[in-house]
Amino acid sequence: AGMSTVNQGDLYSHVVRHVVAPLWARREKSPYLRHYRNFLRTQYRPLDEVRQDQWTRLKSLLDHAYAHTRFYRDRFAALGLTPQDIRTWQDFERLPLLTKDDIRANRDAMVADSIPKDRLFPKKTSGSTGVSLSFFVDEDSLQWKRGCALRHDEWTGWRLGERIGAV
Repeated sequence: AGMSTVNQGDLYSHVVRHVVAPLWARREKSPYLRHYRNFLRTQYRPLDEVRQDQWTRLKSLLDHAYAHTRFYRDRFAALGLTPQDIRTWQDFERLPLLTKDDIRANRDAMVADSIPKDRLFPKKTSGSTGVSLSFFVDEDSLQWKRGCALRHDEWTGWRLGERIGAV
């Protein structure tokens, strides 16, 4: 009897993982499973490949932030820099760290002008360090995080579709 329960559980997990979850993601028009599969495929890449990808993505992010947010245009101007001046990791280290106070004082100026305001969702941190922090995210960000969460959960041994207990 115990063996059939395990098999039923395996069947249930298999159906959820390969049928229900993909159909639900399609219904939601959500890319989270695509992000999740990409994270699984790329999580053990060689370090030099990861660093090159990080650099490429960072440069793209700096270009976007400079082109589309008042805060980062002002921050670069105050330093006498543009994103094109950031050519090495040492150049990047010249940029000041972003602080919670920066975010609190400039939240709206940090929102990219290329994202329609009606596509933004307000979020808040828990405030575990004393004061919560509020900011905006978009749907793409939420779905990327959802894919990350699935991959991280699998590091514990859980797989998509398996039942969990919660208190």
